[in-house]
Amino acid sequence: MEQIKDNEKGIFVIFTAILLIMLMYILGLAVDSGILELNDLRVQRAADAGAVVGGDKIGNLPKEEVESLALYVAQDNMDINNLFYNSNNIAEYIKTNLVSNTLYVDTKAATETFFIGKAVQGNPYWDVVGSAAAQKSPVALTLLLDISSSMEKPAFWNYDSEQPYGKTRLEVLQDITRAVVDNFDEDMGVFTIVEIHSNSNHITYPITEPFDAGKAHRKIDAFNPRGLSNFHHGLIQANKELKIWEQSRGRRDEDFRKVIVLISDGAPNNNKGKSNRYPNGCPSSNGEDNLVWPILEADQSRENGTTLFSIGIGQDDPVGRYRDAFQTLPTHEGNQNDDNSPGVPGAYYMKDITLRRLVNDPAGRNDPPFPENCIPNYEEISNKPQGKHIEINDPYYNIDSIMEQITKKTQLRLIK
Repeated sequence: MEQIKDNEKGIFVIFTAILLIMLMYILGLAVDSGILELNDLRVQRAADAGAVVGGDKIGNLPKEEVESLALYVAQDNMDINNLFYNSNNIAEYIKTNLVSNTLYVDTKAATETFFIGKAVQGNPYWDVVGSAAAQKSPVALTLLLDISSSMEKPAFWNYDSEQPYGKTRLEVLQDITRAVVDNFDEDMGVFTIVEIHSNSNHITYPITEPFDAGKAHRKIDAFNPRGLSNFHHGLIQANKELKIWEQSRGRRDEDFRKVIVLISDGAPNNNKGKSNRYPNGCPSSNGEDNLVWPILEADQSRENGTTLFSIGIGQDDPVGRYRDAFQTLPTHEGNQNDDNSPGVPGAYYMKDITLRRLVNDPAGRNDPPFPENCIPNYEEISNKPQGKHIEINDPYYNIDSIMEQITKKTQLRLIK
C-alpha cells in the first residue's frame, strides 16, 4: 500500500511539473503575441507617418527629397517607440519609393520573443513589418463665393474704440481666392468659381474651361458685391458644375476628389426673432431658405461624395456683437417675436453653427442639436465626407495655413 501511495505521489509530481511547463509555455506565447501585436501596430504607424508627411510634399519637392523626408519621419517614429533595427543598414528596414503620384513606405523592425522566435526560426528575434502608400488625388474644386452687399463691410473691428480697421470682407475673400488660384495648376485637377447674389448666381469661371491663372485673377479683381446671399441656390449651381464636369468625362471619376469651398461673411441677412428659433426650433432667418435649405442641399452634395469646406470672414460689428451677447442669454418669459428676445441665438453665433453643420465639421457636435424633424443631426451624417469650418477673425490671418488645411484633407489619402 505504501509503495502504491509513493507511486501516486511520484505521478502527481510529474503531472504537476508537466502542467507548469505547459503553463509557462502558454504564458510565454501570450506575452510574445502581445509584444508582437504592439510592435506590429507601432511599425505600421511609422510607415503611415512617413507616407502622410512625405506624401504631403508630392509635387512641391523633388522626388529624392520627398523620399528622404518620408524615411526621416518613419525612422523618427520607430526611434520614439524603441523599435529595434540596424541604423547602419537603414535601407533594409525602411524603404521609400515615389512612383508617379504615389509614395510607398515599407518599414521593418526586429522584436525579441520568449518562445515563438526560437521555436520557429531558431533565434529569439521576430520581424514585424508595416506598409503604407499615400497618394495625392486630383481635385475637382469649386469655389462658392458670397459676393453679397454685406461683403463691403469692414472685416475687423477694434471693440475698445468701436472703429473698423484693416481690410473689408471682400478684400479678404479676394486674397484667399487669389491664393487658391496661385497654388492651383492643371496637374491638381479642375477648377471653377461660382458667385452667389440673392436669388441668382453667376459662373465666374466654368469648370470645363481650361485653367488660366491670369484670366482667373482678372475675374477676381472685378467682383462687384450686390444684393443678399443665398447659399441654397449657390450650392445647387456648384453641384450642377460638378455634374457637368462628370458628364463631360463620360463617367463618374472616382479618382478625383470633389470639393466645394464656401467663402462668406456668413451672417444671416436679418435677425428677426421667431418663436421656433434654434435651438428651440428650426433655424430660420429671412425665410428658412437661408439656413435650412442650404444645409439639406449640402447633405445632398455629400451623398454624391463631395467634401465641403467653409471659410467665415470677419468679426461682428460692435452693435451686432452687443446684440448677440444679449440674445444668447438664458431664455426668459417674454415676447419671443421681439428682435431682442434673450435665448435667441444672435447672427454671429448662428453663422458659426450654420457653417459647421453645412460642411459636416466634427467640431459642430458640441453645438446644441437641431430639433427633431428639422435638419438631420451629426449622428445621421457621420458616415459622410467630413469637412472643416475655418474662421478668419484676425487681420493677421495666415493664408498658407488655410490652404494647407483644405488641400491636405482633400488631396492626400492613404491607399493601403
